[in-house]
Amino acid sequence: MSDIWQRPRNKTATTTRRGQSDNRSYGGPLITQPDNSKIGMQTGLLPGADGVSEAVSKNCSTSALNDIEALPSGTFSGPPAKRRRMEAQPGYSVKGCLELLSYPTPLKYLRHTEVRVPTLQDCVTEIVVEYDHSERAQPPDIALHRLSSIDHEGIIRPRLYRLAQEVHTELGLYGSSYFWKLTLEDMIQKLGRTSTPIDQARTMVEQKAMDRLWTDFSRRKPCIPCLDVASDDFNVSPKFLKLVELIETNTSPTNSFRVLVLVKRKIVASMIVELLRELAAFNRVRNVRPEAMTQAQYMDQELTFDKFVRGDTNILLITKSSEHMTFPKCDIVIRFDLFESQLSYAASVAHCSNSDGYLVHMVERGNAGHRRVLADITALSDDFQRWLPRLKPGSTGAIPPRSLHETLDPYWSDSDDDEPSPLIRDPTTGGIVKCSDAITVIHRLAASLQDDHNGFTIEPFFQCAETREGMRTFTISLPQPSSIRPITGPPRKFPPDSLQAACYLACSKLLDEGMLDYRMFPQRLLSTGSQSTWGDRPSTSFSADEAIEVVNTRNAAVASAGTHRYTRKRPDFWVNSSSLPRTRLYPTFVAPDDLKDEPYAPVLILTRGPLPPFSNFPLYSSGFMTNTRFWTGAPFDVTEEQYTLLHSYTSRVCRAITNKPFACPADGFPYLLAPVDDFWEDDFPDSIGYGNRRSVDTHIPWDLVKLAAEKCFIHLLPDEYADVERFVADAVIQDRRVEFTNRFYVVRVRRDMTPLSKAIDSPREAEYPSLLEYCKTRIKDFQGLKNEKQPLLEVAVAPPAINYLNPVLRPLLQSSKAPPKYLIPELCAKFTIPASTFRTMLLVPSILHRIDHQLLVKELNAHFFQHTILEEHLIAALTPPSASVAFDYERLELFGDAFLKYVASIYCFVTTPHVREGALHMARQKIISNKALLTGANRIGLPPYIQSKPFVAKTWTPITSPHSSRDPINDQKAVHYNDAVAGDTSAIQTTSKRSKKQKQQDEQNIQWLGDKTVADVVEAIIGAAYLSGGQRIALQTMKVLSVNIPGVEQWSDFSRLFTSQTSPSTVPLPTATVRAVETIVGNVFARPQLLAQALTHTSIGAHDDRTYDRLEFVGDAVLDFLVVQFIYDRNPGLSPNGLTLLKSAMVSNHALAAFCVHSGLHIHLRHAAPEVGTAVQVYVRKLGEVREKEYRLAQSERRLPGQYWLALDPPKTLSDVVESVIGALYISDDFQETSVRAFFDGTIKPFYEYHIRLQSLCPHPTTTLFELLQSFGCCQHGIAKEREDYRTRCEVVVHDVVLASALEATSAAATRTVATLALDALDGDPHFMIRTCDCRVSQQSKKARKTQKAQLGYEEDGDISASASSGKHHPRD
Repeated sequence: MSDIWQRPRNKTATTTRRGQSDNRSYGGPLITQPDNSKIGMQTGLLPGADGVSEAVSKNCSTSALNDIEALPSGTFSGPPAKRRRMEAQPGYSVKGCLELLSYPTPLKYLRHTEVRVPTLQDCVTEIVVEYDHSERAQPPDIALHRLSSIDHEGIIRPRLYRLAQEVHTELGLYGSSYFWKLTLEDMIQKLGRTSTPIDQARTMVEQKAMDRLWTDFSRRKPCIPCLDVASDDFNVSPKFLKLVELIETNTSPTNSFRVLVLVKRKIVASMIVELLRELAAFNRVRNVRPEAMTQAQYMDQELTFDKFVRGDTNILLITKSSEHMTFPKCDIVIRFDLFESQLSYAASVAHCSNSDGYLVHMVERGNAGHRRVLADITALSDDFQRWLPRLKPGSTGAIPPRSLHETLDPYWSDSDDDEPSPLIRDPTTGGIVKCSDAITVIHRLAASLQDDHNGFTIEPFFQCAETREGMRTFTISLPQPSSIRPITGPPRKFPPDSLQAACYLACSKLLDEGMLDYRMFPQRLLSTGSQSTWGDRPSTSFSADEAIEVVNTRNAAVASAGTHRYTRKRPDFWVNSSSLPRTRLYPTFVAPDDLKDEPYAPVLILTRGPLPPFSNFPLYSSGFMTNTRFWTGAPFDVTEEQYTLLHSYTSRVCRAITNKPFACPADGFPYLLAPVDDFWEDDFPDSIGYGNRRSVDTHIPWDLVKLAAEKCFIHLLPDEYADVERFVADAVIQDRRVEFTNRFYVVRVRRDMTPLSKAIDSPREAEYPSLLEYCKTRIKDFQGLKNEKQPLLEVAVAPPAINYLNPVLRPLLQSSKAPPKYLIPELCAKFTIPASTFRTMLLVPSILHRIDHQLLVKELNAHFFQHTILEEHLIAALTPPSASVAFDYERLELFGDAFLKYVASIYCFVTTPHVREGALHMARQKIISNKALLTGANRIGLPPYIQSKPFVAKTWTPITSPHSSRDPINDQKAVHYNDAVAGDTSAIQTTSKRSKKQKQQDEQNIQWLGDKTVADVVEAIIGAAYLSGGQRIALQTMKVLSVNIPGVEQWSDFSRLFTSQTSPSTVPLPTATVRAVETIVGNVFARPQLLAQALTHTSIGAHDDRTYDRLEFVGDAVLDFLVVQFIYDRNPGLSPNGLTLLKSAMVSNHALAAFCVHSGLHIHLRHAAPEVGTAVQVYVRKLGEVREKEYRLAQSERRLPGQYWLALDPPKTLSDVVESVIGALYISDDFQETSVRAFFDGTIKPFYEYHIRLQSLCPHPTTTLFELLQSFGCCQHGIAKEREDYRTRCEVVVHDVVLASALEATSAAATRTVATLALDALDGDPHFMIRTCDCRVSQQSKKARKTQKAQLGYEEDGDISASASSGKHHPRD
């Protein structure tokens, strides 16, 4: 088929085909068959790669964009079968054109498509060239395998083998053979240039080895270029062949004709130049003078640049690092490789000649990933089109709009991988900025700083100045208002070098100030070898060689058939920041709100690298909640003395938190802790981020830091007559003068009591006549008191550090020994850390644990999803219920499961035409099964990021070494997640006996995950992606998670893949029927034949194309997703099982059948079975009767009607018709949700809202209440009943908390009322069960649940007997 798509600018085109000419005037593009004849270059023509050329009028503007269906193979161009016309409006984007081409015309049938850029002063023609997949013509690289087998001395470096493989993949066997020829010749020349005797002695051995390699290579048959695809000797890649054909048919002998080729890898660019020169020597191409700008030195680049300017070189190959240079205008710019970068795209447009330039995109035929990237980079917003002309050569540029689309893949070339170069590393994600990345990073950062509220304004970005020495400097100005001042780079002779150096300096300074957003850093994404999603899809967090090692290791521990042990990943931030200098610290301000009316002072977490911004999160204690706020301050430098004090202070805090000995060297802490004065409490910023940052170093009370660093405690009172109130204010006191002991908070000073008083209300001293007597008896060598009339201190025990992330009410266990209530000031010591600060420090372990989770989420989001998922959703998606925090993945899992089923159903429908519904179900199950999701998750390395373990404060220890972030590859004791796929159940052998503490620490580094848990996390991540960015982000997330939907990279691919057609024998619907159904759904069917199919019962014909079976399969999935989305948004705090109850009620056959009758769709059902018609008629009559009865009852009880249809058994045909009509409407709308969502919102949702609610799920509300509480896993709930006079009082009690209460005349009425009130209470307070219940029961049998239901008092009928009316019945625990 055709290889080039281009849209002609005029309506008249001349096409030459096999020596014939045909002149016709059509409004749309011509569709032709490829031809192998070669046509010479003509003025104003851009011939196709197969020799077909089209005349293009340069002065005629495009008046319309047409989309036509492809003619069958073998036909010549003629009037289009169908034509959709869209007027080209000013600002019409390239993406719109590409989307028009995607349906209904398959991409491979298109001939030429010209795309204009309306905002440029002169138009540039864009052409997309397709090449075949390279596997068809890729014989193995024999030279590579032969050389590697005989190179025993290792003369050839491994890097050369890798480069040869890249050349072989991109250019073919001829390219790799020529690469080895040049490489070996170069190595021989270098060996001959030895000078010293030592070098000569070493070289003799290498020379012999080199001679052996060259002799063996020379014996091989010379590789001659063969560009004939039909020949068995074809030895170039189809991609290179297409490039040669483009160059061969479009070059000109004039010096003013220039071609610019953009290539990803430098080695590929260099070899293309060598191969073109060889082909010119064989007279295969003419008028080519190629060069490649791949030199490492800018002086050499300038020489190559000058040759291109003079015309000595007419074809210049560059990599992405050189595209920002100011080249002379080029006649053709060829993007040999695709880059998901609008900056790169804009640079290519700027390099094209204004009036008659061509921009050529080379894409692989049938590659959906290439189609998606091309659509993304050519989706030009209005702001982007305004900004694009500012990239003209010689301009100072402009700050890009916020809509700038850039992938995080840096597209490093081969020299960037191996040659040492300065770099900047982000401690959060490990991303690296090299000099070649700096310009892109600064553009991305500037775009992110644009203010959406004020609209996009063109602001200058770069200012170039020339020094007296002839050097150039660039000054970068970021968007205003911003606290980032303009940054001027170092002087350089070459302008591109100067701009790059300025951008790199800006990145370095911004990171040093903690103001370079971690989301700006490039991420090198590893490929899994399949279709890419965002650039190259990440396979794991380690290299391919290491992945092979992991796969070959089979030491996974298996607890059961569905449970495996995985390594828990630790954040890389602490490892990355530990290597940074400790003289500069980055403060993160932590300020909890007061909890239980106790003051909590703010503290600082000081790190060597900038912590990213964190969202605020709550902490819980004994039923109370406090919000913890974060803010990042400006970095500051510390002296060695100050750092030593902070280290000692942090050690003191850690020993106090654990109440155990602890020591750590000065370099061992990746973070430090510090107090801060009260200045911030009234001046805390409302927003978090990389904005204005205030200094905090002047607000650190260094005197308190020094005191705590040097001493653990001091005397509470300087003398026995001191002012007690003043010295105990905000103090933590100890009853013993040792470091590791109990500590107490002062409640108040009791001046009404002295040591001679009897402590009646203190159990510890109650049996003694006075507190002084207790001291004499219990304190060894007690010397007495200096002042026996001093007041006493009433105290409360300072609790130990606990898990403050668990919201469940859980009181602390009381010690068997009674704690003191009163203390004598003279005998006490004062802890050197104030009470308000110490309270906050006790929260630090829980806070750091949560920070670790957020850091992991940021890593995962960067490495896998390019920050496209909102972190608040992603952290929930990675958290199973077993983590015992205030959130988990269960709601997101329900949402993601519905979307996964939705996408998989559409995919099976469009890729397997004419397949029956049962086969579609089986095909879908292979995609969405837990096994398939588990396999994909293990393939990309997801399980280590899952945080399933609850935080255990008792085992908490500060991070003291970078090795605490365990590497799942290098750690020999770690269990690799790839092993879980193997299912090896061999036991893990231990080499030595480990202590209890060591075992506890080991357990913190591993986790046992069920296969279903991993699959649930995958579904939850998909749900989080949809909530973050809709269909597009969710679909791309599915690709990253290895969901098996090949050929789909963007939503429009479903339309492109759709090949199923309605059977011609289907009887069309009468016009009146079509109009009636369209009135019901509120939309017009673009394809009425699909509506006819949707209303046709299987009794009419066995052929599925004439019945609704396949459409019902699609409609069922679409309706499921719309229902889940509806109830998810309407019930933000309802448990997943509660949502499932609602969903099951809404999509049940009973509800859909009732809606079918309610809407009138049943009238239009077409069938040929009398029993179907009879069943429908009977059901409609009975449904009307129960409906009237329920409506009258609801009116009398002043409530909304419930599910009146539950007692009837509906014909399945009615529910199938509803789903099939939804499927037909969805497909008729080109697989877009617009029409079907309007039908759902306007007709289906009001029906649901009126009849299906939490209170009406079951005929009796007590059943619904029981099922709902069971869905939370709660086992401590029930209905308590008691008699009051002649009425019955019922209370719903959950964990000893009364949820609702009702008083009615009868027990049945009271039970119904209290159950309804409890459901209302749960609906109004969605976090009640999260705060109250922490018990999760296993699934019970129906009989066991029925028994438990009766025991807990959920009777639906009857009354309380008189004999039992005297007491109150409490629910069982």
